[in-house]
Amino acid sequence: MRLLSLLLAILTLLLPGCSVPQHCKKDSPQRVDTPTRQRQLLAQFDSASIGGFQVFVPKKQQNGPPVLVLHEMPALSPDVLELALRLSRQNYSVYVPLLWGKPDHNTDSQLLFLRYAVELRSSPRWRAAEADVDRPILDELASLCRLIADAHPKHRIGVIGNCITGVFPFALAARVPKVAAPIGSQPTLPITLSGADAAKTGLSAKETALLSSRIQTDPSFQMLGFRFAGDRNCRKERFDTFESHFGSSFLNGTIPLELYHGRDGMPEHPHAVLTECHSDDPSFATAQGWQNCLDFLSAKLSGARAQTHTFQPYK
Repeated sequence: MRLLSLLLAILTLLLPGCSVPQHCKKDSPQRVDTPTRQRQLLAQFDSASIGGFQVFVPKKQQNGPPVLVLHEMPALSPDVLELALRLSRQNYSVYVPLLWGKPDHNTDSQLLFLRYAVELRSSPRWRAAEADVDRPILDELASLCRLIADAHPKHRIGVIGNCITGVFPFALAARVPKVAAPIGSQPTLPITLSGADAAKTGLSAKETALLSSRIQTDPSFQMLGFRFAGDRNCRKERFDTFESHFGSSFLNGTIPLELYHGRDGMPEHPHAVLTECHSDDPSFATAQGWQNCLDFLSAKLSGARAQTHTFQPYK
């Protein structure tokens, strides 16, 4: 059975529907996902059981609007923890639930990637191999959002998803009205064995209908999406479908190839916009994407009412 699972994982990664993304960190050894770096970052968080999840919260937790950060493949990584700390330094109250695996997993391991690619594909809780379906994990995360909302009664909620959780913020905004700032970075569901589902959003028909209804009743409601133009796991067709369904309420934050690859020197087919490929250099396209992320959160979560965000073009 283990051999069959391993063969399936390898096949999954070799076919065009899913592949191990190119790394942005080959020239930044200080950012490699080592166990030491993971322990150093985890030491800056407390953890608590909330809504059935082990949730990590920065020790210097702020009192601003809450933001739920959902981790990516293959597990909770140093880069996601750093994303959470960056948000915390912007005065957001940050919550990072552990969605699978262990907090000390070495997320630089391709074997770990293979393992969870298989397990999440076959999980009835995730239904990661299926396209536009209801996923029980989202009901659990919606309950977590409501508990966070109860702890912050004066605030709306932001949610950031990455990779396999990339579309989850949109699905949660369909379920929980207080989710007012959904940000989906490189959404990859479904994890399939071909490119035939590249245009599928990963949202169920019910979630799509609820989001369309919310757009009709609340003109300020928007969804922000990020991807690299050359991403082979989150393709242009998926964002085209988002735009077809949601019109101008979907903010397409695709980073052009000529900027991140031709100018900034990143690989041609990178994946993780807000985490692994983030740059503190303000001239980099990913830094400009991060600023749009912050501006979007501010527009949606600050003040008595959510405001419309105008996406600032990359330059």
